[in-house]
This record gives sequence, structure tokens and C-alpha cells, in this order.
Amino acid sequence: MAVGPIVLIGFMGVGKTSVGRAIASALGQSFLDLDEAIQLAHGPINHLFSAHGELHFRALECAALANALTSNLGVIATGGGIVTYPESLQLLKGCSQVVWLRAPLALVEERIQADAKTNRPLADTNLGTRFHHRQPLYSDCATTCIDIHRQSIEEIAQKIINGYR
Repeated sequence: MAVGPIVLIGFMGVGKTSVGRAIASALGQSFLDLDEAIQLAHGPINHLFSAHGELHFRALECAALANALTSNLGVIATGGGIVTYPESLQLLKGCSQVVWLRAPLALVEERIQADAKTNRPLADTNLGTRFHHRQPLYSDCATTCIDIHRQSIEEIAQKIINGYR
């Protein structure tokens, strides 16, 4: 396996956390979901957005990524908007294994609607614009891209594992 963690990027709803857990489990590696780490340290993401704004959240996210990259982690799942913060984008560009989980907008919208229990602060009327704006940013820092449409979590995880052995 290549040096450094496997870092998963992609828009909200593409399955970064589920795929990350599957990869880590299959490889016997540690796993970190940055959103979960931020919530443990700072409280609910929705509250962070409403009380302090997106920029504050992105700074926390960048710090969490920087910390995670200095740890000996096997797999890291990022938040969907991490690429919009320039310092985070630079950190990602310095990683040897950044996997973009790519899905069409229609699938993302379907998954977000089906997952009503997850309250996503940026799943609003600007979702399509946000989606299209982020695609070139993901492309800019990804070392590989996996189209997730019509694939199971296990199939996606196995493709990623095979690509890094």
C-alpha cells in the first residue's frame, strides 16, 4: 500500500463515511471522519454554521485535516465542502492518495432526500450550484476518481483498495 492515508473527498451524500469505514475495516487500518471529529470537539455542525458561519466551520475543518494528516491514520473521510477552503485544498494537494467519490447530481439529491435524519446545513436551494462549483475543485486535488453510481459500498471500497496495493 502507498504511503500516507487514503483521503476520501466528494460531494455530500456520495458515501465517503461508509466507504471509508469499509476500506479501513478491510485493511485493518484506523478511520477518521472529519465531520464526526469536529462534532465531538466543537458540537453539532448545524450549530457551528448558524452561530459562527461557514468560514469558521471551514477553518475548524482545515485544522482537523492538518491534525489528521500528522497522525498515523489509514483512512480519512472529509466533509463535502473541504475543497472550498484554500488552505484545506493545499493540504489535500500534498497528499499521495486522495480519492474523489463522484456521483451525478440526481443521485446526490436522491440520497440527501432519502437521508432525512442527517441535517445538512448546505442541503438547500443552492445545492445544484454548489455541486457544479465544487466539481473542478475535487478534480484539482484528487489523485484518482471513482464513479460510485450503481456500485455497492463494498465494490467501491474494493476498487480503492486494489488501486493502492
